[in-house]
Amino acid sequence: MGVSARSRRVTQVIRKCPGSEDIIFRRVTTTAAKSGAAYPIGTSTINVTNCSAGWGGVVPGDTFGTYPYAVSNTVAPVAGVMTGVTFTPAITMALTNGSALSFNHAIDTTVRAEVTSFDQAMIAMGVVSISDLKVTMSAIDNTGSALPTPIPTDKLVIGGKVLSVGAVRQIRIDGQIVMFEIQAKG
Repeated sequence: MGVSARSRRVTQVIRKCPGSEDIIFRRVTTTAAKSGAAYPIGTSTINVTNCSAGWGGVVPGDTFGTYPYAVSNTVAPVAGVMTGVTFTPAITMALTNGSALSFNHAIDTTVRAEVTSFDQAMIAMGVVSISDLKVTMSAIDNTGSALPTPIPTDKLVIGGKVLSVGAVRQIRIDGQIVMFEIQAKG
């Protein structure tokens, strides 16, 4: 579904509101790939094959495996192959050529939002914690693209602090989602 002219106008109003600020909406996704060779226990650099088209590659902090192993460098695929992906700790189980790998990586999107505290009544009733923040976030990012509805595995980065997504309420105008009211937990 595209972004309506009305949604764009609502977003423009949010951007001009006193108290609104740019925050990061972070969605973690998983991409499947394969090991490019056999690697013995103790290896901390591998090549990765079968990288899907459109995947930008890995950056420090991305993870793979059940351990999980944390990627420590930036590598983009060239013709479906990433060469020299380094990580910590070193692998504790040998990989065979073509072993299935699942990479978890974050996609960060800058979006405008108003960040406030919850009403004291909500805190007193135990609906939210005193440390939770109420984030009223535009449903359109700063480039004009529609955002997916936040889910519990997503994160919000506000003032450098990473917060978890709790309850989410969609705010609609004429049936179209224009904002999200999010319980940011941290």
